Amino acid sequence: MPNVILVASATEILATEIEAGLSAFAHDVERIDAGRASLGELAAAFAGADAVVVVRPRSGAEIVAVGAAFGLGKRLVLLDAGPDLAAVPGAVHAPSIDAAVTSVRALEPMPLSRGQAGLSGDIDTPSWLRRLYPEGLSENDWTVEEQVRALASGGARFLVSAHRAGYFPLWPMDGVDLCGADLRRADFRELSFAGARLDRVDLSEGDLREASFRGASLVGAKLSRAHLRGADFREANLRSAVFHRAELVRARFSRADLQGADLSLADLSGADLSGADLRGASLKGACLAQIVALGANIEGCLLEGILLSDADLRGARLSGARLSRANLTRANLSGALVDGADFKGAHLASALGVAAPAARSR
Repeated sequence: MPNVILVASATEILATEIEAGLSAFAHDVERIDAGRASLGELAAAFAGADAVVVVRPRSGAEIVAVGAAFGLGKRLVLLDAGPDLAAVPGAVHAPSIDAAVTSVRALEPMPLSRGQAGLSGDIDTPSWLRRLYPEGLSENDWTVEEQVRALASGGARFLVSAHRAGYFPLWPMDGVDLCGADLRRADFRELSFAGARLDRVDLSEGDLREASFRGASLVGAKLSRAHLRGADFREANLRSAVFHRAELVRARFSRADLQGADLSLADLSGADLSGADLRGASLKGACLAQIVALGANIEGCLLEGILLSDADLRGARLSGARLSRANLTRANLSGALVDGADFKGAHLASALGVAAPAARSR
């Protein structure tokens, strides 16, 4: 059962930010639209929760939800409440998202024992952990297999917070199978997933800086808006993976298979794409400044208007690529295959290896 109930309309954008903030501190959050729930359903949801957060209570249904939480004696946090609710006894009136999150953080959501008994089953543990281990979990039982099970069963948002609090170790994920798992917004900084099977996994908006996915399979994986600065994707299978708006500064993709991948609006500044296969990849609006792509296969890619200044493209295969209006200032294309490539209107100041007129425009 979740320990925080978040009451907000389905279209309330602030609720998403609050949910992310609470989840980052290991709270188990359930979101409810008061307009679509009966009073009985609200009371049942509130009964097992430690706190109720109501976002912008204005409608009659939301005010009823405030009354239900107050009547059950729950810690009540009101974000941007109207003047009609200013006098609710005991309620915390939060003027901002940060203030709302701080008010709930005081609940100490994970009071797990770290004594010799390990993770005892008779103490207050997060609901996802209780569901997985109703009989309790010994510290010695926390294996790689149990960690994979927890991740695959909804514990991704809480696992790292628990690890940092010292409740159990965070094992490397080399070679594990987490295909299709929902790992959104997880914090896996510097964790190794080398050789792992991660096809169709959802790592959107996660913090994966310096994480290793070397040799892993991430076919169809979702990594939109993920923080992947310095991540290692060498020799990984990334076919049809989605990196839309991802931060990939200085990421390593040498010999990776990126065929059909979506890298639109991603920041690949300084990334190493040497020997990578990008045929059919979408790079619309991406930043490729200072990339190293020695021998990379970029045939037929749409690179119109792309920033490729100071890029090292020696030996790259650019046949049929569309580079019109691209910024290739100081780029090095020595030995690159550019037959049929379109350089019309491209900025080629101080660029090397594109002197032939046939390479400049179709």
